[in-house]
Amino acid sequence: MRKTLSILFVAVMAIFLSACGSNTSEETVNTTEVADDGFIPAEYISTSGSAQPGEETRIQLEDGAAIVVPSNSIDNDVSFIVERSPEKAKTLPPLGDNVVQLGDFYNFEVTEGEIIGPVDLVLPFDEALIPREQGVLVFGYPTEDGWEYIPVEAQDDKVTLYTAQVGDPLIAWHFVETDLKNSAVCDPKIPLSLTQNGESFLLQGKLDVRSRNILEFFGGANPKPAASVRVHIKINQRDIREQGQYIVETDENGVFSLEINSLRGLKEGWNWVFVNADCESLFEEFAYHSEGYAEFKYEPEKEVEETQEEVVETVPEEEMPEGAILLPDFVGKSLDEAEDWLDENGFGYITIDGSSYLDMGLVYHQAPSGGSYKVPHRTIVLLNNTASKIEDPFGCAEFELTSAEMANCLFTGTYTSTVLYEYEFPNTDGSCKPREKPSGNPLQRLKYIEDLGKVAENTYCLSNCSQKTIYTDQGYILEQYDMTFGTLHCRILYSFE
Repeated sequence: MRKTLSILFVAVMAIFLSACGSNTSEETVNTTEVADDGFIPAEYISTSGSAQPGEETRIQLEDGAAIVVPSNSIDNDVSFIVERSPEKAKTLPPLGDNVVQLGDFYNFEVTEGEIIGPVDLVLPFDEALIPREQGVLVFGYPTEDGWEYIPVEAQDDKVTLYTAQVGDPLIAWHFVETDLKNSAVCDPKIPLSLTQNGESFLLQGKLDVRSRNILEFFGGANPKPAASVRVHIKINQRDIREQGQYIVETDENGVFSLEINSLRGLKEGWNWVFVNADCESLFEEFAYHSEGYAEFKYEPEKEVEETQEEVVETVPEEEMPEGAILLPDFVGKSLDEAEDWLDENGFGYITIDGSSYLDMGLVYHQAPSGGSYKVPHRTIVLLNNTASKIEDPFGCAEFELTSAEMANCLFTGTYTSTVLYEYEFPNTDGSCKPREKPSGNPLQRLKYIEDLGKVAENTYCLSNCSQKTIYTDQGYILEQYDMTFGTLHCRILYSFE
């Protein structure tokens, strides 16, 4: 991000609803004039402040306009100024014939230092000036040819933009010729979760589509998944515009993932990841933009120093983020209970339906896990909801195991946290090639499943494949891996404590 951030705002409304007949056209013109005449700019006010690394800082005007700087968006002290109705408002390009002002013009500017990550910008506007005619609230950027628009959402009388974009944006109400009841746009925020797996982290996110209806515009809408959308991911890049990024695509549920390791920029200490995606255009001139941001800390395992006198284990001190609260363990609790607690305490969350041995509607996995301290507003919790119940653990059905094996599999909980098997590529004839099972470990069944659903026992495959985790009501984990070699599908089970 460039050293000086100058972000200029104006809250406006555009009024136009295309329809057949001259009466509709006249009504549109008249309403535009009334709304335009109804706004009176407020007098000039300003405030300034500084932000320090490791602290979330809010710098706010008396009317509610503010810039909120997350703790990890700066690595040195940074100074800001926030102004309402500054002189530079007169230099903006024309808003267009179908745009009327809804709020005052604001200037957010970095006066000393630089920011390295996204910030929140809060913009108030006058809801009383919202016209009855159908349109869409947009976030606009001025260009040499006019304005470019991105749809946004409002809460009460404010719009909050979580953005690393620079330029001269404004808030507007844009008229369209499309029936908005059937239109859809992506949610502007992409919730993210990060789960550590040894020396790497699994990044997961979900892109939702919200139906856009004028009656539900300010109250939100039920989210739907955005499938087959390209998501751009940047890891630990000081300037989000620099080259070097990873591109993934959402699945049919709108979910995407990426493993973050040292080869992809993972470093010791604090890391951050920025993602963005563009859904299909709502209207001819619109490109809808969504963003997500997350910060996480990586501490490699330290080697144990052994001496003749004693064994000293070096354990890094855990830093408690400012404002963090204890995140409960929701596994085994109802999804409604988990969502109610997260809403009340200011946490974001995403829910993904799956299968487990718990009852319907119960949470069978969460990330971050319970018992950790997390900061509300900056933490997105992933909840896996039991949408279908599995009756028997895979490989532990009674007809496959002896009584002793069944008891060991289901009830004693003696699974270890090490891999029970190693696997190689398939044989040349298409079958899966096993390696010898280590002695002393609980018996596991691994099978391959052909396209016609035919099952063969005692067949093992390489585990370089997609992963799905399920929790049983006996308290242990089975990690199930699926992969495909031509028409051959191999399934692998590991067990853990």
